Amino acid sequence: MVMRLGVLFFGLCLTAVATETWYVQRVVSLEYPAPAQWARIQGTLELVCTIGIAGEVVECKANSGHPLLQTAAIANAKKWHFQREASSQADGSPFLLRYGFVLLEAAPVRHRPNVEFSFEYPNHVRITSEIPCIDHAPCTPEELRVFQQRTKR
Repeated sequence: MVMRLGVLFFGLCLTAVATETWYVQRVVSLEYPAPAQWARIQGTLELVCTIGIAGEVVECKANSGHPLLQTAAIANAKKWHFQREASSQADGSPFLLRYGFVLLEAAPVRHRPNVEFSFEYPNHVRITSEIPCIDHAPCTPEELRVFQQRTKR
């Protein structure tokens, strides 16, 4: 998996839905969920998450998106950690995080698909993946042709 975070190391700030400013301390990458890859499910979803006083993600709820993608995004967001701006002391501040799951428009691959995770300031996560072939099923036109020849016998 390739991980592009650009300038996203310590000190990048994420503006919350409220008036809080958070600094990302830890971002955890995310693999594209295999069942969603096989079913060719992609799309954008929004999470509204609550950050606790210690900077941990306490709760996340999805406003949109496919349930398979929601589950993966929520689990991922709960692994992140934030630091609040020094002047703020409020607990339970919400923030909006947008995840985009994109499958590349290319022929499916038999090997483990390449997945790229990227975070774009201020609150956009993008997970891009090749489409994997399902095990024990024809994937390419050549594999389908061989499969059909074998089943005719």
